[in-house]
Order: sequence, then structure tokens, then C-alpha cells
Amino acid sequence: MLETRKLLLEKYVKYIEKLAKERSCEIFTNGGIEYASHLMAVLFRNTKSEARLFCHGFRPDLICKQPYWDALKDYLKDDKKILHVLVESEDFLNDEPMELLRRTKSNRGDDTIDFRLIGQKDCQKIFNVLNWADCNFAVFDHDKFRFEYDPEGFKAFGSFNHEKNCEILVNLFDEAFNNALLLN
Repeated sequence: MLETRKLLLEKYVKYIEKLAKERSCEIFTNGGIEYASHLMAVLFRNTKSEARLFCHGFRPDLICKQPYWDALKDYLKDDKKILHVLVESEDFLNDEPMELLRRTKSNRGDDTIDFRLIGQKDCQKIFNVLNWADCNFAVFDHDKFRFEYDPEGFKAFGSFNHEKNCEILVNLFDEAFNNALLLN
């Protein structure tokens, strides 16, 4: 059973890496924490300049899981790459993923790394526009995204080349981010 799960995960990773390499506009699905970790790693590795993450909280159970954790750290090593994180909750603010962002922001001395707490009104607007009661999403550059419609089960869909969906998510994110409370 364990061997089968491992083989299925390896097959999934090859599949999403192929989609990323081809810049495919195919919509993929994603479910479970292991699959989410691998997908986020592939997304970060294929991002040239900017990532935006909207989530309930910057959860260490997912973010510190390999290979996501190493991919995030590698992404942050390039001081030209931008990361904006918008959270709904103050949960996890003192955990390692957020501490990594604080250290990186401090070392850079600029606002290429920024993290904020969304206001209730903007959060509700996102849920209303997307017609989802609870969701997380991430947009990479302006063409790659992962939309998590079941945050507890890490169930999501996305694409490595879908500018229209990304434009909608970026506009919602940027408006809310500009109104949000800066976290230190």
C-alpha cells in the first residue's frame, strides 16, 4: 500500500513537472498535503519574478514539508524575486515559515518580501467574487496559479499557463493587499 502511494506521488510529480516545462494551459488537480507540497515546489521553481499567496495562515505543516520548504528557501535566495503573502488569521505568525520571511525581508532591506493581514471586508469580497465560502490561492508571475477550494484537505486545481484566471486572482489579491494591515 505504501509503495503504491509512493509510486502514485512520483507519477504525479513527473506529470506536473512536464506541464510546467511545456507551459501547458491544462487544468490539473491536486489533493492531499504531500501533493500540495510537491506542486508548490514546482510552482516556485518555475517562477521568474513574483509570487502572491492568499491563505488562512502561513501553515508550517504544509510550508515546512519537503520539497515545498526547500523550494521556498531557494526562491527567497534570489533577492530580485518578490513574495507577497496575505493571511486571514494571525495563526502561525511566530512559526518558522513566517520567521523565514521576516529574516529574508530584514536581510534584503526592501519590500520585495511583504506579508499582511487581510481585513474582513476584503476577505469577504474575495470569497464573494470567487463564489467560494473558504479558499486559498497562489499566483506565480501572471500565468501560473493554484486555487485551493478545500483548505483542510489541500484540494485544489490550477494551471501553469492560464493568464485569465491569474488576472482575476491578481486583481483581487492586489486590492486586498493594498488595504491590508502590515505585519512585522
